[in-house]
Amino acid sequence: MCRWTIFLLAAALPVILTLSSSAPAQTKAQIQVRCEGGRYFLLRLDPQHATVIAEKRRFEMRRKISSLGQHYRGDKATLIIDGNFVAFVPQGDWDWRDCRIDRSLEPPNKN
Repeated sequence: MCRWTIFLLAAALPVILTLSSSAPAQTKAQIQVRCEGGRYFLLRLDPQHATVIAEKRRFEMRRKISSLGQHYRGDKATLIIDGNFVAFVPQGDWDWRDCRIDRSLEPPNKN
């Protein structure tokens, strides 16, 4: 393996572990994702699937093995989640840019 591959894997591992450990808690809740230009979509995750509801369309994707973030792919869309950053590319629509999980809608942490 080259140095960059090892570096990227080491950098991504904490994010992957955090997302993996929180995935069961996200199975019931929809997450709102906000993007540049006022666009947004709703996201529902479980350990093996992601569902995106965007502009009256629904995209179902299966989880794929990836060294960077959580990667989901379907016939009509691809989704990658890395921390708060979300890359969403539905077929024929490249205008979903600078997407981030909207943490302002989450309930306060009870600590």
